[in-house]
Amino acid sequence: MNQLRLLAVFLFASFLYLACNGQPVFAEGTKPVHIEVDASVLGYEPSFSYKIVKDRLLVQAAAFLTAIDAAEAHDPHWNTVTISKDGKRIQLTAGVPVAHINGKNVTMEVAPELVKGELLIPLRATSQALGVDVEWNPAYRAAILSTQQRSPGIVDKQMLSLAKEGRVKAIPFSLGSSRQQIEQAWGKPFDSYYYEGGKFFAYQSCSCSVFYDQHDQAAIFDLPAKKIGVLRAEDVRRILGKPKWEEESATHSEYLLNYPIGEYALTFFSTFREGSIMSLWLQKQHLDS
Repeated sequence: MNQLRLLAVFLFASFLYLACNGQPVFAEGTKPVHIEVDASVLGYEPSFSYKIVKDRLLVQAAAFLTAIDAAEAHDPHWNTVTISKDGKRIQLTAGVPVAHINGKNVTMEVAPELVKGELLIPLRATSQALGVDVEWNPAYRAAILSTQQRSPGIVDKQMLSLAKEGRVKAIPFSLGSSRQQIEQAWGKPFDSYYYEGGKFFAYQSCSCSVFYDQHDQAAIFDLPAKKIGVLRAEDVRRILGKPKWEEESATHSEYLLNYPIGEYALTFFSTFREGSIMSLWLQKQHLDS
């Protein structure tokens, strides 16, 4: 489970510079490019099709539109696709460098192409037409796409004070609460998963997960992005200050920012050092074995 860490759907990660600033996206032998949509990292799949034309990236329509949660209708051969999202609409046709956007014809720098039965569409032009924000981080060769407005959510100046008591705003329990208490309120877990050797139990009613110690008391609360807010690692540093430590995970594709507070700690998981926050742990610093 834990879709925000175990779900590394590696789709176009190696190919996305040019969608953001018009510079060449991917050159032979250069560092692979990272791409994420709303804190979910897209990665590489053998079936994914792409093509660079005139310093513009064309990406497989079906895969990309799924990632940004856009609705689409296409003809049987994928020559033409009509895409809609949040009241915006764009129609693209293979070989035609003109997009029909919200009732107006707009000339694009490159035309969509049909390659081996797959329609490839201009990433940047399509994203802009649908209101999807695209940000390029040149230092990390990272493209960050966002369909949501940035918001700090539960991350505020009070967060460290609450964490010192083993609490976080999104959870009505504190660390140390018994499993019986939690499941009386949330019901039985609908799923479970292992992370770093520990078993976490996922509860649908709170959209979060809990790791229990040997006494069946809550020792870690694991919150996904939707329970935290829409923010980047830089937002966390700005609001909470410099973390005690931060580093790339040695075992997973994620970056950690750690704030110890007394016997507890907050650990934020971001997609990379300056990426989106994927999840948050409120945990006991010393877990019973």
